[in-house]
Amino acid sequence: MKQSMVLLIVLLLCFSLVLPAAAASAPAVSVTYESSSGQVKVTGSLGNAPGSIVTVQVRNPNDVLDYLDQGTVDASGHYSFVYTLKQRVNGNYIVKVSGENVLTVSSAMFYVSPMQAPSVTATFDYGTRSVLISGSEGTTEGNPIHVELLNPYQVVEYSDQSLTGAKGAYNFKYTISQLTNGTYTIRAWGQDSGLSQTATFTVSIGSSPRRPSSSGAATVLEIPQTPQNPVSSSEGGLKITLDTQLDPLTGVASAQLEDALYKSVLEQAQAAGLRTVTIELGKAEETLCYELLVPAAYFMIKPNVELLIVTELGTLQIPSHMLSNISLNAAKQMGIRIGKADAGSLPVSVQNNVGERPVVQMEVRVDGQIITFNNPEASVTVGVPYQAANEELQNAEHLTVWYINSQGKAEAVPTGKYNASPENVTFSTTHFSSFAIAYVFKSFEDLESVPWAKKSIEVMASKGVITGVSDREFDPTTKVTRADFMLLLTKAMGFNAAVQTNFSDVAASDYYYHAVGVAKALGLAEGRDDGKFHPEEPISRQDMMVLISRAWKKARKAPIGGTEDDLNTFADQSEVSSYAVNDVAAMVKAGVVEGSGSTLNPLANTTRAEAAVLLHRIYYSL
Repeated sequence: MKQSMVLLIVLLLCFSLVLPAAAASAPAVSVTYESSSGQVKVTGSLGNAPGSIVTVQVRNPNDVLDYLDQGTVDASGHYSFVYTLKQRVNGNYIVKVSGENVLTVSSAMFYVSPMQAPSVTATFDYGTRSVLISGSEGTTEGNPIHVELLNPYQVVEYSDQSLTGAKGAYNFKYTISQLTNGTYTIRAWGQDSGLSQTATFTVSIGSSPRRPSSSGAATVLEIPQTPQNPVSSSEGGLKITLDTQLDPLTGVASAQLEDALYKSVLEQAQAAGLRTVTIELGKAEETLCYELLVPAAYFMIKPNVELLIVTELGTLQIPSHMLSNISLNAAKQMGIRIGKADAGSLPVSVQNNVGERPVVQMEVRVDGQIITFNNPEASVTVGVPYQAANEELQNAEHLTVWYINSQGKAEAVPTGKYNASPENVTFSTTHFSSFAIAYVFKSFEDLESVPWAKKSIEVMASKGVITGVSDREFDPTTKVTRADFMLLLTKAMGFNAAVQTNFSDVAASDYYYHAVGVAKALGLAEGRDDGKFHPEEPISRQDMMVLISRAWKKARKAPIGGTEDDLNTFADQSEVSSYAVNDVAAMVKAGVVEGSGSTLNPLANTTRAEAAVLLHRIYYSL
């Protein structure tokens, strides 16, 4: 079956340049993979005359050519190729088959799974606070390897991924910024996260260094118990009620979470596997601001427990890694404030939209001094009590939130939503400042051609998620590029992250650089087989559905189910690419995607109107 490589290359070039007079349909292709032997068999039919030439190529998950061959079909038009993998790189292999007088190239895919979990060892150096993580995955180069480091409170402090080097070896190095007594755990896995191995080491500050441990036994902190404390259990959660003291000069009502009580509650929460502890501050008459004073240790050890601070002026749900980008080594006490802001100091144009609605301000203080909280990797959820007027309830989706920047200019906060029960407006933010509730109704003059999308466009434009091409026109039928959709998706979901790297075809000067980088950091965008993102290309409907499905999983922190059977009602289900089937099915099953009658049109380009509708649906489904 094999012919000389020179003849093969010449034939391939000829087929790519010469247009045949009569072309057959796309080749049929089927692939079977035997994991025990590594043997791959590619079979199918060409539909051409006996002796017609057929070419097959196989590329591994790193987009490296693993196999290339050429042959002819038999008397019945069938072909067969058999080969053994050169090396087993974990992931999806792509098979492409082309034929003589055939215009279309057919594709198929097979998955090579890891045979076993990777090995992992960890070496900790007290002097430099560095951790060296090493091991191997299989015996071949180029396999994906993932590692994460969990601190003694089982919070992920570091994670990274790469490809294995020679003979399957890998190495990672990380420096711990703030040490915590106890056992750190390193987890390593390859393509299959279900096949993982762990290693541990124990940190004991103030005593002689210990050698890395492989037992996995965690150090138990001795936390003093208070004989009486204001802690109660409610619906499986822990709630602390603290009295406040009002300072008549500043108008600030403060409550302090004492160190002993904090440690006791933290221990109870972790023992019960709770993620949130509620701290309710007692009401103070005529107060302008509430402040919770918390031991700085909460932000330094970063336990996997969030604090929900409840006051009459609003609520703050803060993660323990909120200040992870700030050095707190010398800090003793943190103050978290939420209070009323002076609406009269806002520009007149802003005041007109805000009216009598609340304007709140949040601050973080370290030992009494204001510091800047601005951490793209830590989101704080804010709730502001608000009872909507009757006319507002008719279009409650247009109640939104504005961020008031240092120049007094208002910027839309896309995550702002009104909730009827309880009556409040919620939003998430990665920085503290002044925020106002506003009522915004944005529309465009060219929406009559898309009545099915009019409401979604108006709501998402009012939220600041999407914008028109001008103040009067939206241009609903224009195609959306891959970069622009990523910009819309990250806005709608309120996603943010520190952008360390980006795709090679996304420049730092591009307006979508941060959005695409955030999507890459969060694992939403993986790029094409060539490792590029292709930002300026129109995005297909199926790729839009895949990205929305991934965003849904990320926001809900839970998987969603969907199989090929969920697409049976659509006449064009066979057009959905294999990599997109499960995600498209999941969105159909969840009711986010409905299709157009009996078709999904997965390969069609997405319009601005279609993008607005799907973003609106997922925005209000979370």
